[in-house]
Amino acid sequence: MTIDLNLSFGIHGKNILRKYMSNNKILVLGSNGMLGKMISLYLDSFKDLDITLTSRNSTEFIEKNFGGKYLKFDAIGDNINSIINKKNKFDYVINCIGVIKPKINEKDNNSVNETISLNSYLPSDLQLVAAEDDIRYIQIGTDCVFSGKTGKYVENSFMDAEDLYGKSKIVGEIESTNKLLIRSSIVGPETGKGNSLMNWFLKNEARIVSGFKNHKWNGVTTLNFSKIVEGIIRNDNYTFRTQHLVPKNTISKAELLEEFKKNFKKDIDIKHVDAENIVDRTLSTNNQKLNENLWQLAGYKNIPTVQENIEELANSKFSHRIIN
Repeated sequence: MTIDLNLSFGIHGKNILRKYMSNNKILVLGSNGMLGKMISLYLDSFKDLDITLTSRNSTEFIEKNFGGKYLKFDAIGDNINSIINKKNKFDYVINCIGVIKPKINEKDNNSVNETISLNSYLPSDLQLVAAEDDIRYIQIGTDCVFSGKTGKYVENSFMDAEDLYGKSKIVGEIESTNKLLIRSSIVGPETGKGNSLMNWFLKNEARIVSGFKNHKWNGVTTLNFSKIVEGIIRNDNYTFRTQHLVPKNTISKAELLEEFKKNFKKDIDIKHVDAENIVDRTLSTNNQKLNENLWQLAGYKNIPTVQENIEELANSKFSHRIIN
């Protein structure tokens, strides 16, 4: 069944008439992480979408915002079939579970095993379940599958990551039937201390911090990604395997901190410095038309700049619900 709705989307508030599909059952794996929080809040704001979400444990954030929509799932100890089975059938599964680079200790066996389990084995298991049960599986990819030595990586560029994080993600990003991989670097708000660049900056109590001017970045926000996922589901756009999500421009990590400072009203000084090693993991794409289409599905008339995306994130009610 479909219904027509006239809604306002995107940073320019452009009204778009869309044909909305109802009765979509969506499972969000890892709703307590940086991406999972935003995707869960955003998709749950649409009453015609049937959202179920998971986390290792229930939290105050989950109880406050989702109540009975939560399923306990430990991706290391539990089998994925414990939540995806004949009783619990889903049309879409969005995997937000993963170990991020700052949390990995390559000298600790437990940390190494957890990283491989969550970043490599879990996506592989999901691929099999999605193919067997005809579920549409959306996986976020990372720019860290690339070393950062050249930049402007496209979808078929050689993945030359040198650390455990990147290598573990390479395995988890193998293409498969019913799997849609959208690759980008992401930033977004978190609760508590968090481990991401944005949260580190916003929670930092120092008077001055350093930002690298020779580390290049052209990622997106968790809100951008959430809107694109919703657009894909709404329009049943599932015609590709791997696509890079690329904004209009590229900035440095130091300039990214400046955007955080300006839009989140952070009273701190930023010293622009050169890192010992130049890092350029910027993404490009072999299919610019599809990149444009993804942004349009999310309600953006034109591909936005990094600066516009950070401004939108800072002004979003969903960001405020996560931070506050």
